[in-house]
Amino acid sequence: MTSETEITTLNRKRGNIKSQITKLANALVDKTEHSIPKLQAQLDIVSRLQEKFELLKNDYYKITNTTEFADVESSLDSVEDDLLNLEVSLKTSINQLKCNVQSVSLSNQSKGAPIKLPKIPLPTFCGRFEDWNLFKTQFNDLINENSQLSDNEKLHYLRGSLKGEAKIIETADDDFSSLFKALEQRYENKRVIVDCHIKNVLNLQVMKRESSEDLRILLDNVKKNLRSLKILDFERDKLSNALLLNVVLDKLDRETRKQFELTLKDNEVPDFDACLEFLERRYQILCSIHNNNPTKSNSERSKSFFIKSNKPKKCGACNNQTHSLYQCDKFKAMKLSDRTDLVKRLRACLNCLSEFHVISACNSKRSCFVCKKKHHTLLHKYSTPTTDPNVFPSSDPPVASPADMCSVQEVVNNSESNSFLEHSRASFHTNGNCKSVLINSAIIYVKDSQGIRRPLRAILDCASESSFISSNAANVLGLKKQKVNIPICGLNDASININRRISAQISNAKNDSQWDIDFLLVPKISHLSPSKKINAEHWNI
Repeated sequence: MTSETEITTLNRKRGNIKSQITKLANALVDKTEHSIPKLQAQLDIVSRLQEKFELLKNDYYKITNTTEFADVESSLDSVEDDLLNLEVSLKTSINQLKCNVQSVSLSNQSKGAPIKLPKIPLPTFCGRFEDWNLFKTQFNDLINENSQLSDNEKLHYLRGSLKGEAKIIETADDDFSSLFKALEQRYENKRVIVDCHIKNVLNLQVMKRESSEDLRILLDNVKKNLRSLKILDFERDKLSNALLLNVVLDKLDRETRKQFELTLKDNEVPDFDACLEFLERRYQILCSIHNNNPTKSNSERSKSFFIKSNKPKKCGACNNQTHSLYQCDKFKAMKLSDRTDLVKRLRACLNCLSEFHVISACNSKRSCFVCKKKHHTLLHKYSTPTTDPNVFPSSDPPVASPADMCSVQEVVNNSESNSFLEHSRASFHTNGNCKSVLINSAIIYVKDSQGIRRPLRAILDCASESSFISSNAANVLGLKKQKVNIPICGLNDASININRRISAQISNAKNDSQWDIDFLLVPKISHLSPSKKINAEHWNI
């Protein structure tokens, strides 16, 4: 009879094998941690357990007592079935993983490398009523409806999105809800938004010449504002189409308007949508012509008659660079002999007092107003010294050579009005007839890249075909610069090439009128220092 000790030992070995089978089966249930090497290692463990189990069965067969063997026979069959099922499950899982790896590899080979999409930037809002609806929709989708963000994080993102005039509304005590509600109360004004879109259509920039770029801008502005009005439930009808047609036609250049009129076959009112389709075709034709036959740089030359000398003139009497020799008070106060000696010492022209040529090379048509001889009136032998800086002798008006007749900025003096002194400037030059020509200027407001209106002084040149801005002013505005190649023609057909341009919106002080203007960048417009004060007390204005 087998001892009870041996049977107990065999039962413990059987229990150990059973526990290892259970652990392997539980690990197989969690499919997230499956990998081919791990499953292969578990299959090797099952193989070793099967070997141990065969040895264990042989030990049980040695039991001579049939009754004792019958008690454990059912348990051995159960363990053997568990080992077989575990082996089959592991091999099945290994085959499935191999198939998945092959399919993923084939998919990557067919599709190529995965595309990494760029991050979506936060929308920005600078205080334009017509941009509010778009900003609100984008901000709600990205930030406000994101449940993973706290209110403090949403407030941080909202503050970072506000620029220009919109940023003024926020306070240090605002939370997200109060700041967003304040923005809604100010900018969610349907009436103002509709007015802005209508004004944008009515104030379209007039096309001065045949240009595919200007035509594209006009079409985009019209369609963009009409789409926004449609979203606000303002549908077009026959009357509005007729009004829009006349507005758009008035903004076209002469040749484009002529081509559109040639397409009309009767006296009926043209369809506005048909007009837009014509302009789209016209744009494509102009683009094709420009690409196939690029225009020469000299074919169209902008002209500007507001000119200045390249170098500031330096007075030979007092070494001041703000005025020329004939304007110098010190020179006019000298005796005639001293004036003559100074001119000869400077080797200046005796006729126009310019230091850049002698009298034999002088092209000035002016001469002495007393004797009409070829010398300056200040060098006439009967001229007398004068100490009045604003008055020349009646017989001795200043004579300027063409090289000296440059426009400089002058402050108009008016002791009765501080506002007039602050806001009024003019450019002038003097000629032999003792006349002063005033060039108008004005304070305008230009929106910078942040949407802030900045005051700048503009010189109004009615003879100029282009608008110019100095490089320093353009840098202060921070607007995007576009590359161009435009020759500018001035006096005596002198020309320079402009290679940068910016587009800006200007407005008056009350901000009730706005214009979109293209400015050409130049290093400098004119001198800011005045060369002479003008007494405006006795002006009848």
